[in-house]
Amino acid sequence: MIHHKLNFYLIILLILIVVVNSLFEDQVGKFDWRQQYIGKVKFAYIDPAIGGSQKFIVATEENVIACLSTRTGSIIWRQVLENGAAGIIDAMSEDGDLLTISGGGQFIRSWDPNTGVLLWETSFPNSPSSDASLYFHISPSAKEIVRLETVPKKHTKISVYSFTRASLKTSNIIPSPWYDNTLNCSFISDYFICIESNKKVLQLLSVKDSGSFIPVSLKSLGIEVQENIKEVKAVPLPYQGSSDKPFLALQLEDGGLLLQIHPPGIKLIKILPNINKITSTLVDDKLVIFTLIRTANTFKIKASDVNSKTDLDHLDGTFSLSEEHGDLELFFILPYIKKDHGVSYKMLLLFQDHSILVIHQQGRLVWTREEALSNIVSSEVMDLPLSDTDANIEREFGQTDANPITMFLTRLKSQVYLLQSYLLHVLVGFKGDSNNIGLDKKSLTRDTFGLHKIIVVITKPGKAFGIDNLSGLIIWSHFERDLSPFLLREQPYYPLFVQRTTAHFPYPPVCTAVGKHANTDQGHIYSFDPITGTTIESKKLSYSVIQVMPVGSLSYYLREILLLDSDLNVHVYPETHDISRHKQSHFMFTAEPSSGDLTGYSLTPDQNNHLKAVEVWNVKLPQPIINVATKRPTEHVHSQGRVMGDRSVLYKYLNPNLAAVFTEGNDAIQKTFCNVYLIDIVTGLIVYSASHKRCKSPVHVVHSENWVIYSYYNDKSRRIEVSSIELFEGKYQSNTTAFSSFAPPPLPLVEHQTFIFPSTVVTMADTVTERGMTNKHLLIALPSGGILELPKTFLDPRRPITPLPEHREEGLIPYIPELPIMSEGIINYNQSVLRVRGIVTAPSGLESTCLVFVHGLDLFYTRVTPSKTFDILKDDFDHYLITVVLLGLVALSYTTKRLAARKTLRAAWK
Repeated sequence: MIHHKLNFYLIILLILIVVVNSLFEDQVGKFDWRQQYIGKVKFAYIDPAIGGSQKFIVATEENVIACLSTRTGSIIWRQVLENGAAGIIDAMSEDGDLLTISGGGQFIRSWDPNTGVLLWETSFPNSPSSDASLYFHISPSAKEIVRLETVPKKHTKISVYSFTRASLKTSNIIPSPWYDNTLNCSFISDYFICIESNKKVLQLLSVKDSGSFIPVSLKSLGIEVQENIKEVKAVPLPYQGSSDKPFLALQLEDGGLLLQIHPPGIKLIKILPNINKITSTLVDDKLVIFTLIRTANTFKIKASDVNSKTDLDHLDGTFSLSEEHGDLELFFILPYIKKDHGVSYKMLLLFQDHSILVIHQQGRLVWTREEALSNIVSSEVMDLPLSDTDANIEREFGQTDANPITMFLTRLKSQVYLLQSYLLHVLVGFKGDSNNIGLDKKSLTRDTFGLHKIIVVITKPGKAFGIDNLSGLIIWSHFERDLSPFLLREQPYYPLFVQRTTAHFPYPPVCTAVGKHANTDQGHIYSFDPITGTTIESKKLSYSVIQVMPVGSLSYYLREILLLDSDLNVHVYPETHDISRHKQSHFMFTAEPSSGDLTGYSLTPDQNNHLKAVEVWNVKLPQPIINVATKRPTEHVHSQGRVMGDRSVLYKYLNPNLAAVFTEGNDAIQKTFCNVYLIDIVTGLIVYSASHKRCKSPVHVVHSENWVIYSYYNDKSRRIEVSSIELFEGKYQSNTTAFSSFAPPPLPLVEHQTFIFPSTVVTMADTVTERGMTNKHLLIALPSGGILELPKTFLDPRRPITPLPEHREEGLIPYIPELPIMSEGIINYNQSVLRVRGIVTAPSGLESTCLVFVHGLDLFYTRVTPSKTFDILKDDFDHYLITVVLLGLVALSYTTKRLAARKTLRAAWK
């Protein structure tokens, strides 16, 4: 009986044992890092009644509410709301209870400002008109929310909702034929004010009375407005509560005005010349106005009491900024009580480049947050330049016309430099400190295995960054204020090209971004050094760009860029290069998403020897185009074939000009479907096409080698499906040297299979290595914040339902419709990365290692090894043991040699 109980307990114990794959504690953060961001700030919640408060709360354009520390700028707590229109934050309370309105009144939420916990949630009782512009005002003291609906050129309606009594009051229709969507309007306490398009009349409306708009002419206030003035903006001054006579500021191009509402009109209080920004706060329960005057990069702060109309000189301040951040957009005061019970403040500055700066009254910069990194559009991972030692070696062997004596002296100098570096390294080892001799261990030089690189990114506001991939530190930044992105299906896009890498010493590397000019539809080119951030050229183009394409290098190892304008003229950058050599040797194509037109062009010289794009093929797809995916131009294919189970070879269809085009439409019964086309972009040949019924976008694509993998939403089964296509030439290869689209092989053999994915796909990418020998893995961003590394073996379309011996010999696993999400495949473990927009992979010097950079609302960097670390010793490798064993073997072999020689000598004497 006891024996049976022991067996039972042993079985229970074995059942409870779970195999867990995890990181060791010392491995966390060793090869990876994560940075969290919040986005461009829209609203700020600062309660000046709390003396000595060291935090404030902001709402951003990325639908994020976050609490930041005024001392360090770190995130105390963060709440990421719904993505898209439902999560857009329309209003936020300035003081009192922390309330937010998002989704056009769909969500009214109350938050705990200390912890970020959601206290309660409700919604506006009635829905607004679909064609109305919405304005919201939160009154925490009255526990009311005001929604104002304005239909352009027609009327306005006011709705006041009391969220404590759940009651709604709606006004009558108020005529407003002068209103359009471009006007500057805002709430001033319990009043709503708009500035007409002629910039000369203010329209004032009392929310309590809900009567009619009262026009107030600026001329009646004694103000003459010029005819060509560009902007007149009404600025609400916070912390006035529900005052019957609130103050407001009028921001002009050359100054400002301090006004006060005296029903039924407005009274001019003070003229503020040459000011750039104005705000207010409570200091000792008094409303104090702060004005900011900017001269170049110098800022002056002036403070004055509104009621007594006296200047407060002890609250004045001055500071300077050495870096260009663009125009100042928002300006807040963070007051606090000093140790001597006096009052001081910090300034919260929000600039055009999405940066957040907090500066002390005395002018000291407290901290900076680069929130442009939450909106990265394009990125590249670049090799670092050679170290001084390697550069000397390159310089030595690069002298083709040097005589032997000069080369000998150069070699001696190099050896002396190497000896000096070695002695410094030994000295650092003895002292244990590198700062005393000025040796920088983290210098930006290329390492032995190519793991140390620089990540170059271009953000939506036009700010470029260089980021160290090992530490995540910003090496350099530059704000290009005239650069704005193209819009590709309402998504920002910057073509970013590496024109010259760091491999061509002594020529410096060059990166070039192409976009639109900020104020026009014409093109803009920004060329820079990716290592130092130095601007090489920034120029506005005289034409609109519709397509760009990099081509081969000719002089100084500089890769050229071809630009196609709206008149189908072809331009080359740099402009000093000869464009005629590209005639009839390059081909371009364009895709029109709305009409479904694909057009291919050849480059032909015209009468003036300028290149013109001439249409050579056109494909009219019946549905709008939703995605186009081409292959990575720098990708290396290691094997041209695939070894089968019977030892035969199935050759891959490797067409470098192949593009995957996806369309979406409705059938005869208004059910959605998607089509996929594999098209040769040089000749317009459709190599393969397939259709998916009840398919919905978004479609995420990975196109590499001879395969295409894409995901879509199946509306019928209500699930995400992943489809895999592989193309093969067959058992014989038509051309073993080079591929030509004009003499292509026969249409390929196509293997196509679809799988079920148990989660939503945010974006996808594939791993890449230097030689392409390592197995391919897919990196899939999940909505939960995880990055899944999925072996491509699971997505092999040749997976058999009934495996045969030759299938097992080939290594194919049986077909199962469901793809797994393995917990050990989450490469960022518990470091969630939210709202991923892109995954960038780059090879390292080690064939086994791929570098991964994930960007979205957060940034994440790590390394992955799809085929394990076959070329790297493990961290726990016992170097001492192998050294002892080798020394023992050497000693043993030497002893054995002596004994064998002695034995041979004795045998000879016999």
